[in-house]
Amino acid sequence: MRYAPWLPPAESDRAFYEEFRAIGHAFHDGTLRRDVLEGWRERQLKAVLAHVTTSSPFYKNHFSGIDLGRVRPQDLSTLPFTTKADLRDQMLGMVSGDVRDAMYYYQTTGTTGPATPCPRGIRESVASNFNVAMSLKKILTKVCGAEAKPIVAVLVPNELHSACKTIADVCKDLGILVLDAWPGSPVMSGRACVDVLARLQVDAVIGPPAVFPSLAKAATKYGLKPESDFGLKAILCLGEICSAPMKRNIASIWNCEIFDFIYGAQEAFVMAAADRDGLLVPSLPNYVWEIIDPATGQSSPSGYGELCVTCLVDGVKPLLRYKTGDVVDLSFDAMRPAAATSRLRVFGRTRDKIRVADAEITALELEELALEGATSCVGYQYLLLEDAAGPAVRLEIEVLPRAVSTMSGTYNRDHVARRLGERLGVKCEVAFVDALDVKAATGSWVSWKAARLIDKRSDGAGDRSADQSELQAARTFTGAMTRR
Repeated sequence: MRYAPWLPPAESDRAFYEEFRAIGHAFHDGTLRRDVLEGWRERQLKAVLAHVTTSSPFYKNHFSGIDLGRVRPQDLSTLPFTTKADLRDQMLGMVSGDVRDAMYYYQTTGTTGPATPCPRGIRESVASNFNVAMSLKKILTKVCGAEAKPIVAVLVPNELHSACKTIADVCKDLGILVLDAWPGSPVMSGRACVDVLARLQVDAVIGPPAVFPSLAKAATKYGLKPESDFGLKAILCLGEICSAPMKRNIASIWNCEIFDFIYGAQEAFVMAAADRDGLLVPSLPNYVWEIIDPATGQSSPSGYGELCVTCLVDGVKPLLRYKTGDVVDLSFDAMRPAAATSRLRVFGRTRDKIRVADAEITALELEELALEGATSCVGYQYLLLEDAAGPAVRLEIEVLPRAVSTMSGTYNRDHVARRLGERLGVKCEVAFVDALDVKAATGSWVSWKAARLIDKRSDGAGDRSADQSELQAARTFTGAMTRR
């Protein structure tokens, strides 16, 4: 499998990419020297600062009065943060230059807030795509062989969304056949999606974790066996957290390897991509990385906390000190920067943390607790209830109909309820159900919290307008999944 990337036509863009690609290859093959990476970061940070303060209305004002000549990658503390609120307030005012300079135009989904513009320039596209290409090549070589001609299917929305186009560009550079088959599309359906996957015997499928159990449910409905009728070798997850128990559960349904493929955001590009071992590798040459302590607000180059990134690509919309809103654990060897020694673990969004009684818990923990020992599970949801004489938390699990008896033997509901109760400090129960609330299958398309948590407490009503928007989005998706 040969990587032959598309090269930008403009000489200045091509020169940028050639330098970036040399550093990127050295990072991935373990030959990158610390001084080379540090020199690159110094030069690119200087270039980005000069670019945004002359070309972006927002950053020209945001950084006014700051001596930018003293800012270094090792200490960005004199720069104010950029937040999601800034993106919503400024919209195209964040852009550095003319939006017509972009190569692609995307925007956020808008299901949990106003959709914000995410134009992507040539430099941003090629630098972000490089790490996706390295990851996809490693994974497909592992599961299909170096000489194979694999087929890849992408199961994500492609309207104003970057994933389909990004992966199409990467597959073109790798010489791989790719198809888009979003089952929630008005021109697709669950039936059409499973039919084309089975007919082509697709080797790898890319999409949000929540889609794959739902797709197995659709396949079973139409008389297909996920574990044997598709020939899948790998499922590559993106868009939301995917815990180890969820990976094991999906593997039990589809009989293939499961990978955390890429971690990123529409507005901040691809920040990490999987190595062949399935663990996320942070794209060290693409950003200055900071971890913000949620208690003190202090910044560190690694560790556990909220991820904050500064883009080192002077493109159409670089973000500086951008607080992603995601809780992560970042580790790398500063003396010998390499893909093999750099790891990123994502725990979910800061807003997806749940408080029950006196306990605060992350989305990742809740998924790990829910799916311990689970097989053939097509969905789960937490219900927060009024704490009277009964349970305060009810975990509902939906299983493929043909696997209910097997699941009953491998999944200990009493054990899971007890562990949940010990962690949350309240009475919990676990139940198998025939069908979950419609939002359960949407996952990252709406949000983990909206899909997997139903708050029935009298003080937990929240924003009803947002609830209705998310519910409508969920109904649209599930309607398409079950349409013939």
